[in-house]
Amino acid sequence: MNFNPSFRKLESNREGWFPVEGSHLFVKRSNGQIEGDWTVSQINNEIITVFKPSSDNPKDTITKELPISELKRINDKDSLDFTEADDFNNLYKLIKFQGGINGNSQKYSPEILIEIIKKVINKEIGINVITRTNNLRFAVEKILQNNQ
Repeated sequence: MNFNPSFRKLESNREGWFPVEGSHLFVKRSNGQIEGDWTVSQINNEIITVFKPSSDNPKDTITKELPISELKRINDKDSLDFTEADDFNNLYKLIKFQGGINGNSQKYSPEILIEIIKKVINKEIGINVITRTNNLRFAVEKILQNNQ
């Protein structure tokens, strides 16, 4: 599923992005999973209310209230922090959402980044090949340590 959160830039006293009611975004669940099928239902200052259909009963919805700062870490491409992912599936979701990274020496597509990470996982190359941009190298190190 291709997922592309929608946001608008505000020219008010808010800096950066801010979700719009009805837009879709990623949410990190309490179990650590990052899901992209949440919809913004209400914005109350710095608290954003989001909902999604329940997987158990599609007639029911799950609702969460989250601080904008928490949502920004995984939804704002300008400041996305890969350390929010706690497994490789979630990391790959964020990499694909990001759409590529400008490293110090080159631009990496999502496909290349994922290929490099898989080679690190399989010990074909060292971790130092992974760019540090947006804490990607640290995120991979953290996930590898958690999987030991």
